[in-house]
Amino acid sequence: MPENAHDVYAQQLFKLALGYPLWEPEPKNARGQGEVLIGDVGYLGQGGFYRFFNAMREAEDSIHIAVPPNFKKFQLGMIPIITANNVINEGPLFSQTVRRLEVGGGAGSHGVNVAFQCECTDQQGALAILDTPGKRELVQQTRRMAKYMKENIDTWHRWANSDEVGYSVAIEDILFVRGWVKTSRWAVAAFFGNTGRHAKLTFNGDLGLPVSAAFRIETQRETAATCLPRIGPDNRPRLNPNRPLGPAQPEEPPSLTQAQNQRSKKKKGKGRADDMDQRRSREMDAGPSSGPWGNQAQEQYPSDQCMFLHYFKLKKRPPLPSLKTATGVKPQDDESEDIEIESGGDLRQWPYDPVIFILNYIFEHSEAAVAVASDIDLIRVCKNRCQYPIPDDIPRFLEDSSPEIEVTEDGLGMLRFDDVQVMDLRLPENANIHVEGPHNDAQAPGSPHAVHLPNHSGTCILLPPLACAERCGGISALAYSPVGREIAAGCENNTIVVWTAMNRSVRFQFEEHSGNVSALVFSPDGSKLVSGGRDGRVIIWDLIDGGSIRSLNAHQGTVERVAYSADGKLIASGADSVVKLWEAETGNLRGTTEEHGGIIMYVVFAPDNERFVSTSSDGSARVWSTHTAAHVCDLKGHEGVIYTIAYSPDRKRLVTRADDGTTRIWSALIGDEFARLREGEDGSVCAAAFSADGKELHSVGSERVIKTYDSFTAELLNTIDGGNKVVTSPAFSADGRLFAAGGEDHTITVWDMSTKQEVAHWQLPGLTDNVNHLSFSHDNRHIASASDDGMVREWELPALSETDQPMCALDI
Repeated sequence: MPENAHDVYAQQLFKLALGYPLWEPEPKNARGQGEVLIGDVGYLGQGGFYRFFNAMREAEDSIHIAVPPNFKKFQLGMIPIITANNVINEGPLFSQTVRRLEVGGGAGSHGVNVAFQCECTDQQGALAILDTPGKRELVQQTRRMAKYMKENIDTWHRWANSDEVGYSVAIEDILFVRGWVKTSRWAVAAFFGNTGRHAKLTFNGDLGLPVSAAFRIETQRETAATCLPRIGPDNRPRLNPNRPLGPAQPEEPPSLTQAQNQRSKKKKGKGRADDMDQRRSREMDAGPSSGPWGNQAQEQYPSDQCMFLHYFKLKKRPPLPSLKTATGVKPQDDESEDIEIESGGDLRQWPYDPVIFILNYIFEHSEAAVAVASDIDLIRVCKNRCQYPIPDDIPRFLEDSSPEIEVTEDGLGMLRFDDVQVMDLRLPENANIHVEGPHNDAQAPGSPHAVHLPNHSGTCILLPPLACAERCGGISALAYSPVGREIAAGCENNTIVVWTAMNRSVRFQFEEHSGNVSALVFSPDGSKLVSGGRDGRVIIWDLIDGGSIRSLNAHQGTVERVAYSADGKLIASGADSVVKLWEAETGNLRGTTEEHGGIIMYVVFAPDNERFVSTSSDGSARVWSTHTAAHVCDLKGHEGVIYTIAYSPDRKRLVTRADDGTTRIWSALIGDEFARLREGEDGSVCAAAFSADGKELHSVGSERVIKTYDSFTAELLNTIDGGNKVVTSPAFSADGRLFAAGGEDHTITVWDMSTKQEVAHWQLPGLTDNVNHLSFSHDNRHIASASDDGMVREWELPALSETDQPMCALDI
């Protein structure tokens, strides 16, 4: 078990299946280093990546100190490099052994709060904090890269260990970089020691501070626990001069124009690699930091800090012991190349690297002379087996999983995967996916983009053409019209797209926001759409003639929630800790609430339009009058973030769910607590819904079990084990009849809560894309999904029995 910070950090966060975590994400300052690039050849040391040279650059490129003899540049050719701008949300990432204890009131976007306290619950743990969403570049098709590495590894190894270069590395130490995930600023921490259990860390939400000021660490003396944090880069404090914390604003931070001018003065490189780097530099510098820790609209730090690494590693089959004498001297007639073999007495500190387990597995189950593997190979095996997180005992997992091995004619062994199924992350623009039924195993004639979706019921339609990730940059909000079949999506490139699902056409495209679109809601009659954005604006859109009706400079921070009253006369918007009430017809401000102490998580109007309720990350839920926005009562008791709230059908009760592990039922009139349903120790509740008659309550939590309770006695009536099918974006239909969620294996599953049966199960075309938004049509005939690939898809549900009674619930 590792007992140093960088190995603990790598081992714990690698389980999240995001790549190899780097304890030292910052570019190295030594000559020939700089930020990590695709094509780098180098090694891991002390938690950082160190470059020897870049195989995709010309030999004379200034990035190199030197290159191996007879260096031949690797040509990508037609191999695609897949880019994505939001593969990891900004904010904290916790290992499975670190739990969040409480959330502070720091600013955030999309509900991500960055002031928090956490505790290590096991012997080791780790966390990472990203200042801006993780950006990824990845070479998908890999056979040519693997072959190139095999052909050149001996030369690289001899050169690196020569007296001229002076490294001491084994062949299996050498990495060939195929991708990365980067951010602009970061913090990392590792828990370890005799036991890391009960070590607590508090982060105040400001990455501009030094470690000693940004973190507070508490350990119990008897445990001898250790917690080591890092923050970087040191020269990137917050640029907001009005922030309450952190060092002073730097004298003259480099502006975007200055950075571009400096790049234009450099000698232009040749080939695809240089074009790729110039394009990536433009992408990283083009937009400001998303800044979850405050108002950072002026920040322009590039995303050059490598948080996760994707790479190849190669190993040669160890020679038989008979090839050497007991003294380790090779027989004179043996002309084979010297290969270093690790021995039990080797005192060298090898960095943690799980890819070596795949290489050993290949040798144990094939006749391959050389094995090559990537960190993504292990992630694929785990995802194909629905294993998450990646297990501790990887060798045993590989034995149990028995992934196939392919050995080429020249003795190169690799794991075998279906590249079309696993690696096709993006479908062609305007592609329509249509599946006739569960026996549609063949592609329909004349339908080149038809894809078989196993275990499904119904049809999937990929909405064209602006649902494409290259145009939208990712979906940040999704909504179904309460009437008809219109779907609206808010995108990270500040665009709103409205589709008419009946004929799969784009009806409107709106582009007035100057920040990510973070919230959407249709008016009750479907004639208007209200959007909230990171720019603090609330915009009312006309869905009859198109265009904006009015734009309200509503808030200082990101608008997290917008809501329409049932009569269509009022709009509520929540940002930071403030909820504002607007008259929909005139845009006049009717009232403002300022009693919350944390980020607004949810806003809902009462069915009779007399009250509205807001919840916050500080654990508070408050009821207000719609006439003056005056305070009516509080729902007191939650000790964690309250994510959502809903009224019972008779309007007399409210249900809340929070990450303190409880679902609570309250009096909607005076705020008294009627019932408390606990998910389990350290659990959290993801979604909750009343039945139509109000007698039952459905709850889904971190245990991934769909539970039905008596809403008056809190007696548990029924359970459905969702398992790996209930992971992301849990959602109830508007009437509560249906429940849907995204799964670990990138599927969507729908249950009928009246029959307690699974009625639909679909597989996304790309097996690396998580479902991040789900929304039902109000007639329960369709469901819309948005996923990491930036696509919006509409799925047709099977016909439901008309004899079952519907329920009333909250669409989450």
